[in-house]
Amino acid sequence: MLTPGDVLYLPRGWWHAVTADQGTASLHLTFGLATQTGAEFLGWAVDELRVNATVRQDVPRHSNQGERAAYLEAVRKDVLTLLDEPDVLDRWAPRSTGPTPGRPRLSLPHLGAVPAEPRTTVKLTAPRAYLDQDDQVVTLAGAGKEFAFALPVAPLLHLLAEGGPVTLAVLAQHSGLTVDQAAQVMTALVAGQAAAVVGSSR
Repeated sequence: MLTPGDVLYLPRGWWHAVTADQGTASLHLTFGLATQTGAEFLGWAVDELRVNATVRQDVPRHSNQGERAAYLEAVRKDVLTLLDEPDVLDRWAPRSTGPTPGRPRLSLPHLGAVPAEPRTTVKLTAPRAYLDQDDQVVTLAGAGKEFAFALPVAPLLHLLAEGGPVTLAVLAQHSGLTVDQAAQVMTALVAGQAAAVVGSSR
């Protein structure tokens, strides 16, 4: 039983339910700490491995035993190569706190150039997208790829990385770029399946 001012700590993994015992309105505030488990690390590793031909090819479910064994050995080699990198956890750590806007999806019918219309609405769709920046370039890592742009693109990418839909006009205004330049950036991200057009001026 909690009284006003009480705090109840629930260890991770404990099932719980809250009810008001007096049949009146009740208000409680819950704080949760988002930890990173091996599942999140392995999810990132899978994204990293998508650049490998072995991981992208079909699983030979209906092949003979020898071909299936060779496939598993090739996958095992790719996985171990990644895990044996001395800085693999250091590479993953910043990505683990990055935004997760959602699942990759096609940008039909805009699979080519994104139309340079101010009201064209776009959205970042790469899971676990991560931004890195130095004194020369800004890099967006997501969808198993890295996209490097000139520094003036950084404000556009930071706004896009918030995960919500945004128009080219807003992206251009926020970054000081033209709508045409914003469309060129988005065209590169859409072609890499890291973003999608989710609305248009029509």
